[in-house]
Amino acid sequence: MKIELIDGASLLGAVLKSYPESEGSKIPIYDEGSGDLYISRDSMGINGIVRADSWEDAYGICEDEFFPPADESWEEMAKTFDCEGEELMEDAAWNESYGFRPNGESIGKDKESPAPGIYSKDLNGDYLDVLTDELAKSLGITLDIELDEETMSDAFLDRDIEWGDSHGQYIPQIFAQSLPEEAILAQSKELQSTLLHLRAGRIDEESYWEEWVEVLDGFEFEGRKLNQTGDLWSYSVEGLASLVEKLEALEPVSNVRSCDVMDSIWQ
Repeated sequence: MKIELIDGASLLGAVLKSYPESEGSKIPIYDEGSGDLYISRDSMGINGIVRADSWEDAYGICEDEFFPPADESWEEMAKTFDCEGEELMEDAAWNESYGFRPNGESIGKDKESPAPGIYSKDLNGDYLDVLTDELAKSLGITLDIELDEETMSDAFLDRDIEWGDSHGQYIPQIFAQSLPEEAILAQSKELQSTLLHLRAGRIDEESYWEEWVEVLDGFEFEGRKLNQTGDLWSYSVEGLASLVEKLEALEPVSNVRSCDVMDSIWQ
């Protein structure tokens, strides 16, 4: 299964570990901000990992960012291939050995190159594959992923503030009083009774907060549940399930831990 970076997730780095106890070596990465993850390899090993919207975009990024610079000047190439100018660039043997970076000279890669904007090809071939969790685990790759909780919440949870924390201890009573009858009737008999009691109850009653905990744990209406961390929020149950599933899928191959992420979302 391919590794999916959800909305709000960015690829910060990747490490290759030959064995679990090793510190590992850094793998070059490039994140376009959306799309699938691809891994570029040749006969020498891994060139890098890129996130892009298509295979073609990913390969172009590899040409610009990962492939090594040419090791010959144009004059040396002309001698090697016994031709120059346009004839050289159309020569089959030259095209097997070198290629043009799509965006021209690479500031990082071509700094010391005798032919800026040209990269060297592996004569044994290179490969660009979608990075799957099985492939990442088999190679010993761990991804460093940064998550933007706000973006992630907007994309999946569809959170709405029902009542702000400025209402303080009155939130349970105000919430119960504001509910339409159909929302109350959609609850279990026990929770209906609790909500009606909160409507009329006094906040200094011993049962007030116990009943509120019951509401937070059990209330659900039109596919939405409640969470309170100061403000009282409602959120999509289906969206939460989808988010947790996607986060858990990242756990085996990354630094992501779904339980920690979910805790931080509500802080």
